[in-house]
Amino acid sequence: IAHEAGNPLGIIKGYRKILDARLAADPEIQGELAVLGQEIDRVSSIVRRLSEFPADEGRAATGVNDLVGELLGLYGKPLFRDREMSFSLALAEREIVAACGRDVLKQILLNLAKNASEAMGPGGRFEVVTRDRVFVDGEAHGDVTFTAEVEVRPEVRLTGYDELRITVELPSADAEQVEAQIDALRERFASLEDTEEALTVGDYARLDVSGAIDGEAVPGLSASDFVYEVGSGILVDELDEALRGARSGDALAFTATLPDRFGDRAGQEVAFTGEVKATQQKVMPELTDEWVDEHTESETVEALREEMARRFELIGKVQAQVSLRDKVLEELATIVPVEAPNPLVEREMERRLHDLAHRLEHEGMTIPLYLQATGQDQEAFVAEVREGSTKAVLVDLGLRAVARAESLEADETEVEAEVERIVGQVKGSPKKVRRQLEQQGVIDAVRFDIQRGKALQFLVDHATVVDADGNTVDLTIEPPTDDDTPEPTNESPEEEA
Repeated sequence: IAHEAGNPLGIIKGYRKILDARLAADPEIQGELAVLGQEIDRVSSIVRRLSEFPADEGRAATGVNDLVGELLGLYGKPLFRDREMSFSLALAEREIVAACGRDVLKQILLNLAKNASEAMGPGGRFEVVTRDRVFVDGEAHGDVTFTAEVEVRPEVRLTGYDELRITVELPSADAEQVEAQIDALRERFASLEDTEEALTVGDYARLDVSGAIDGEAVPGLSASDFVYEVGSGILVDELDEALRGARSGDALAFTATLPDRFGDRAGQEVAFTGEVKATQQKVMPELTDEWVDEHTESETVEALREEMARRFELIGKVQAQVSLRDKVLEELATIVPVEAPNPLVEREMERRLHDLAHRLEHEGMTIPLYLQATGQDQEAFVAEVREGSTKAVLVDLGLRAVARAESLEADETEVEAEVERIVGQVKGSPKKVRRQLEQQGVIDAVRFDIQRGKALQFLVDHATVVDADGNTVDLTIEPPTDDDTPEPTNESPEEEA
């Protein structure tokens, strides 16, 4: 209960901080938020105490009769008599002793009295009875024993986790891809040259153009010496249609309905007129050793091709490394020798749905609206969340098992560095933020995340990585010796024009 209640309390505290920042200029609101913060801290303290029994409290002895009498003496009037309700005591003749701490039992009994007061209306009666025997069907019994069953996270033992075999795709660059990349580089150094040819898609027109609605010129739809790429569609589609086949000196005249991107003017019909003043084509530089040596870090065309191929290989390795980690976790889930405990699956589903609802809330949506907008069936959606949550639980059990078997721990230096990073991202006093993190169990979560990361890295380091043909793949990325990225210095054709 303490754990489940702590999560929403943490969220409430977070939202209070947001409101505190947004309403900093309102002293009255600030006072109310301060009271709210104090009450949230008080509730957090109560919840925390539910899970913080001192080591010797299990052997403590608390007199129940005296405690009940004390509580009702203090709270009987405000909780019951002032609300037109009555209360009475029927205490056992001999003292009843509870084997727990006095403060804990006091809080429990006080909560019971408050709940009863809130649930009853005027005329209600609250009666407290203590007995030194347990009565079943009217018969008194002596000491009673009971057995409680609780769900616990299973500790599993894995075999074969240090010899996982993972298949990855490692794309390699072919000659066509390399040439396309080099052409893209040459295009960045292209220039525009006048031509007498008719305009086609990809050519450029230098033109004067003017748009008018009911004879009045529209600001933003008129320009002089405007360089426009045919087929780009950045103004209206009708302009591209009018320019196809046009030559220098041709007049333009067409109408167009403005598309949605024109905002308030969308849907209005505009009459365009203009003139093509020049036609130009993009000319890329010739690919020679001299050009490569001048404009890139390579010295020859062949060296540039080799460098481009190396970059494709590097990108492929990076993509394969990301895929490897995901596939290692998928494989790990398959060797966990137990089924995912349903309580853990349900908790993971609740966490995922809560996170999704929180993200959608910022977009002004709810999960039902999201399902409707994306055309998803609710049952299928829940089944998908359950499947993902089940795998996540198995992965968690597996990583815990690996960390335990290999004695992988998060040292305090690592934990401290991560906590400091988190503290630095949160507004407020560092000491206060750190205390809140401790109270919310964040530091323990940080420690476990570091431990999980080490377990995952162990699996990745010990996995055998192969391609689709079963050949061993080396995903090692050699650190670069220098920055050999080409640095273009010329302007693009549009900037040059």
